[in-house]
Amino acid sequence: HGEWVAFGTLVRLVLGGEFPADLPRIIAFDRSVRLPTTFAEFGLDNPSWEDVLEEARRIVGPKGEADYGTGRPVTPEEVCEAMFEVDYLGRTLT
Repeated sequence: HGEWVAFGTLVRLVLGGEFPADLPRIIAFDRSVRLPTTFAEFGLDNPSWEDVLEEARRIVGPKGEADYGTGRPVTPEEVCEAMFEVDYLGRTLT
């Protein structure tokens, strides 16, 4: 459960645009305590946009009214994009 929460927190930070300068430090911390920062760490090697979008639709829900603390409704496409951004950051930040 904590693994999903950690990844979701990173996704939420990307979605909201807060603390972009802190993301490398947060990702480094997650790595140091062995929390996932990439899709591969969940056993998902190169998931397709469509597969991640399907999961994002489930997360956002059928009404699409979730704001996840951003103060505005977020779309499944935005959540999907944020998930891919976290995966990219997790793979590329050292």
